[in-house]
Amino acid sequence: MKPEPIQFQIMQSFLSIFCDKYGVSPDLVSLLLSRMEKRTFGRHEMVVGVQERQQNYYIIVEGVWRGYSILDGEERTLWFERYGDILYSEVSKDYIIESISDSSAYVISKVELDAFCVESHEISNVIRRVLEQYYFEITRWLIMLCQPTARQRYLTVLQSDPEVFQMVPQKYIASCLGMTPQSLSRIRRQIVK
Repeated sequence: MKPEPIQFQIMQSFLSIFCDKYGVSPDLVSLLLSRMEKRTFGRHEMVVGVQERQQNYYIIVEGVWRGYSILDGEERTLWFERYGDILYSEVSKDYIIESISDSSAYVISKVELDAFCVESHEISNVIRRVLEQYYFEITRWLIMLCQPTARQRYLTVLQSDPEVFQMVPQKYIASCLGMTPQSLSRIRRQIVK
């Protein structure tokens, strides 16, 4: 028996995660992906820059991305997306989306996706379910980041999404939580003790 190619395994893992997360059929997701273009990104490659406000939807198959903005000359991480997540690129002109690791994603323009949704009621329902879940996740993330102290923000994210600490460099997590990397290290040491 011949081993499965790594890309096939990645795709199967992605489909399982995506379908479980959004409660959608693998066949319909495969149909959607067949209309999208697959792109790959290198580590620290810009996916969307400040001047590139195109109306695109991305479905991340592998890797981790971050959204950030430049405030007073410093990068401020706003959020993280990873395999199995979706992203709409034209929310604001003030942020940049970067691939933190080697990654791949499927992309489709809003115009093309809208046309596909008109053609297929089933795809329209898939998109509705995915966008509803995405909205809930963004809202949950914002609520976590509204904790009054840095320690509470850290503990809330650690409890609800411990995987992010294994996938994302500490400096980006610290920035997202509104603290310095040194403060994050200090909080982590205090908790371990």
